[in-house]
Amino acid sequence: MGRKILAILAGVVSVAVVIAAIEFASHLVYTPPADMDMNDPGAAQQFIANLPVGAFLSVLLAYGAATFVGGWVACRVAKEKPLRYAGGIGAAVMLAALANSIMIPHPLWFTFAVIVLMPLMAVLASRVAAPGAVPMG
Repeated sequence: MGRKILAILAGVVSVAVVIAAIEFASHLVYTPPADMDMNDPGAAQQFIANLPVGAFLSVLLAYGAATFVGGWVACRVAKEKPLRYAGGIGAAVMLAALANSIMIPHPLWFTFAVIVLMPLMAVLASRVAAPGAVPMG
């Protein structure tokens, strides 16, 4: 039981670190105006509405890479049922990304890309972390 909880926690921490690192780098390229109030949802929506496609691709990269790394870490720590652990991490990232898209509107293509990419990255993570394993065991 302890290993299972540790696997999930390690996967979630990995997700947070990867997303933070990639989004930090992205914010260096796509910097919000200095006078923008980040606590004002309207200002955030307006800023996001005017972002170029590259900004959304960097966020998608962050979510996809985080799903892969977090899923891989969870699988390696759990040492069993790789798709269950990677899939759980992928589902959590996907739900968080979709909630973010609802709270602050993103382009429709971005939402569809999240729905397609997160499960693919979770499956890939489970296959790389435990090649030849019984996925759901």
